[in-house]
Amino acid sequence: MAVGDVSGDNQVDLADAIIGCQAMAGVDVSKVIRENYRTSEVDVDGNNKLGIAEVIYVMQKVSELR
Repeated sequence: MAVGDVSGDNQVDLADAIIGCQAMAGVDVSKVIRENYRTSEVDVDGNNKLGIAEVIYVMQKVSELR
């Protein structure tokens, strides 16, 4: 498990950022987010919610700034 891997596909990629943006926009992402998100330790800021911190982190990973 990698920090930022929202989808659970063992990759931190743009799909994870898109899922985060969808969640912030109020879209139901329960079918595309990993089932154990809250207990998986992939949450970036430790608040057990998918939000802007995760999107920013993923974008930084994808652009190799992290």
